[in-house]
Amino acid sequence: MGLECAGIVAEVGRGVDLYKIGDRVGALSSGAFTTSHVAPQDFCFKIPDMKSIEEAAGILHAYGTAIHALVEKGKLESGMVSSRLNVLYSLRVLT
Repeated sequence: MGLECAGIVAEVGRGVDLYKIGDRVGALSSGAFTTSHVAPQDFCFKIPDMKSIEEAAGILHAYGTAIHALVEKGKLESGMVSSRLNVLYSLRVLT
């Protein structure tokens, strides 16, 4: 249960070079519905300063839902442009 989480790095393992103790991070990792969690660094992202930890915890779910809706259901393809379709850019800025 729980695929997304966000918080402050409390410890780093051997070989971790992307994050340090005190960094605010979000992650996509199975079993994240806990008060503390270990996630591989490749499944983590730094939380932008303008976002709260709570907002960051939902970014991946929102991004995944948007991609599924636009690409899988809406058949959005590379090169398709719309003045109203800035969703992908907006989501990219958040992550």
